[in-house]
Amino acid sequence: SRTPGSVRAAPDESRTPGSARDVLALKGPVLRRRARAGELMRENRNRKNAEEVGATGLDDALSLLGVKEAPESKNVKVLFNAFSEKHTPIVRSENPGLKLSQVKDRVFQLWQKSPENPKNQAP
Repeated sequence: SRTPGSVRAAPDESRTPGSARDVLALKGPVLRRRARAGELMRENRNRKNAEEVGATGLDDALSLLGVKEAPESKNVKVLFNAFSEKHTPIVRSENPGLKLSQVKDRVFQLWQKSPENPKNQAP
């Protein structure tokens, strides 16, 4: 440790900071073994592949993969809510002793089989 008033030697101007010798001196035996094995500096293959493809965002990646959106995108949640409002009174009248959660389960089961569900419609 340094004492107050001690003077440090000026860094050697002939060596560039971050040279391999400096890195090896600072990092210890693990890095020395890697340097001997030639693993100190490797090419980043991930960047190379990303540059070849050229997609930078989600939309670009989907377009490169050829994925297209459905031409008629409907909000399934809105469609289900409309279906639920229409069928909940029917299920309640057919089964007056059911709890609300049971009624909702039955309405959802009807929704899964319904032709109004976009997932059941042929493309």
